[in-house]
Amino acid sequence: MDLARDILDGLGATYRQGGVRSPGYIVDTWRVWEDAISSACRIGYGAGNVSVQQNVDLGILTRRTDGWKPNLARVRPDIRVLAGKDTAYLIDAKYKGRGDDSSMQIAESDVYEALAFMEATKTKLTFLAYPAPRDLGGLGNIGVFANVTVGNRKIVAVEVQVETISQRFGLLKFAERFCGQIDKQSRS
Repeated sequence: MDLARDILDGLGATYRQGGVRSPGYIVDTWRVWEDAISSACRIGYGAGNVSVQQNVDLGILTRRTDGWKPNLARVRPDIRVLAGKDTAYLIDAKYKGRGDDSSMQIAESDVYEALAFMEATKTKLTFLAYPAPRDLGGLGNIGVFANVTVGNRKIVAVEVQVETISQRFGLLKFAERFCGQIDKQSRS
């Protein structure tokens, strides 16, 4: 919001004869995407039904540098959608790595990471959420572009329509549609 206000106030990059004026913002787009998906989940599912960036125990880690003393090996899924105390499914915000429209696929590293998250949380379903590079028919709509099944675990890669999220009540509309469609997809 601050960046948007500063740009509207004229503090964006301007080019004039003999100089450049810019406040020097650096934006991690992957982090902005993760924050947007996390915020949408808190709104759409209710903050009490979502766990964001919480450590979960995966196993035991021993290292020679620690004298082989056992330590917990932990992972940190982006979003856990909860059903009571259990994890119903996971949502992992992804910004890169799916290829172009002709070769849309899930990166191997994302599959391994999702499997580790599912093992740690004892769940069987993870959604990888990528921003859609094209129109999917409305803000918050999702389109499934790949599935990976490993044993009884399933990874579903979806594109998410984000165009027009800046409209009035855009985040609320985005959250309701995105969460509703993910929840529906989780039951199919």
